[in-house]
Amino acid sequence: MPSGAIPFVAVAVLLPAAIPNQALAYIDPGAGSYMLQLLAAGAISALFAVKVFWGRIKAFFKGETDKEPEN
Repeated sequence: MPSGAIPFVAVAVLLPAAIPNQALAYIDPGAGSYMLQLLAAGAISALFAVKVFWGRIKAFFKGETDKEPEN
C-alpha cells in the first residue's frame, strides 16, 4: 500500500465513527437573532463597499482607466 493511502484509509474508517446519527441539539431564539444580525451586517457592509468603490466599478464597466487625484 502506498504511504499516501494510509492516512486516507484511516480517515475513511474513523470518520463515520465520529459523526453521530442524531444530533440532540437546541437552537434558542438568541441564535436566530444573531444569524439575522450577521446577515444584516453583511448586507450593509456590501452596500457600503459598493458606495465607496462606485467610481471604480463604473469606470471598469465603461472601459475607462481610473485616475486618482494626486495630492
